[in-house]
Amino acid sequence: MSISEKIVYLKNRKKLSTEALSQASGVPIGTLNKLLTGETKNPTGRTAHKIASVFGVRAEYLLDDSIPIEAKEKLVTEIGDELSPSKAALLQAA
Repeated sequence: MSISEKIVYLKNRKKLSTEALSQASGVPIGTLNKLLTGETKNPTGRTAHKIASVFGVRAEYLLDDSIPIEAKEKLVTEIGDELSPSKAALLQAA
């Protein structure tokens, strides 16, 4: 799944508008709109981290297209800098 699909999914789950996400993350609304429309497919790590922190997920979840949206619920919540071995194994299987 693309970063735009994941952001839309997470926004809907949290019932956040793009403006509210911009305010919470500090990412300009124009940048978010480019991500949401797919105009920007690879944001900077800093931008991804800011967005991810609002949703309580790791930036890798947003950036890695091979991680399915559903993985967020199972194992991609923010747990520090590293995934535990069991969670890393689940991620590879997802």
